[in-house]
Amino acid sequence: MARMPVRHFFGWWAAGGALIVLLLSSLNASAPDGGWVGNLGLVVDGSTTTAQVVSTNPEQHCRVDYVFQVAGEEYQGAGAECGTRRGETIDVTYLPANPHRSRIGSALRALVGDVAGMALFALLAPPIVIWRIQRWRQSSEPA
Repeated sequence: MARMPVRHFFGWWAAGGALIVLLLSSLNASAPDGGWVGNLGLVVDGSTTTAQVVSTNPEQHCRVDYVFQVAGEEYQGAGAECGTRRGETIDVTYLPANPHRSRIGSALRALVGDVAGMALFALLAPPIVIWRIQRWRQSSEPA
């Protein structure tokens, strides 16, 4: 079997990458914390404050429950922060219009992690899949 022309390879690579980005971004955005969409909202409109750690659970993915105050009102949140102890203070980012929406640490760092992970997978997976399909086609051809 002849090799795939380079322009076809790059076309399939781009199409596969676009499909992966669409699928992963949809799945990630439907996460309970809003995924990359929620983090983008926190990056654009969020404020940062300190919160008090009220409980930790290292066995549950380093779960941390925290409380913080905005305009005299107390709000609760939870997230993952390994090595944190009850009574410590941590930085949280929250939406001033809806302080119930918060996360531990920098929303920008989380957003970059979400986008970088999707982009890396979208770049690396299509060529591997294309290569495997080519190998499979070559092996199933009569000699």
